Amino acid sequence: MLDEGLYSLDYKLADAETGRDFQGEALVAYRKGRILGSDCRGSVFDGSCAYDPVVRSSVVKARLQLPPDGELVTGHRTGPSGVVIEVACAFERPGPFSTSILELTGQRVALKLSYLGPLPP
Repeated sequence: MLDEGLYSLDYKLADAETGRDFQGEALVAYRKGRILGSDCRGSVFDGSCAYDPVVRSSVVKARLQLPPDGELVTGHRTGPSGVVIEVACAFERPGPFSTSILELTGQRVALKLSYLGPLPP
């Protein structure tokens, strides 16, 4: 189960064809079952996070909104109107970090979630 607070989310895609790594980071706030965040590429996301005792992980479901003429870590361009993508993944409790894999446009993106501290009251 995730603690409420502020998190750093690092993401990375290793491109086997070019041998290059594509990466970035986001800042995520989590409170009362809701998440909200933004990344270094101008994308924003919001959604929910709930603990699933069957898989013993916190399951995150979110809407990722990319800006016009933006680019996903996978290299896909969004075009002039941007794009909204539904995403889902699961994290164990960070101690001090937790990892997951996100399937994004048919590619696997590695995620690393690190707890930074509590949110103000």
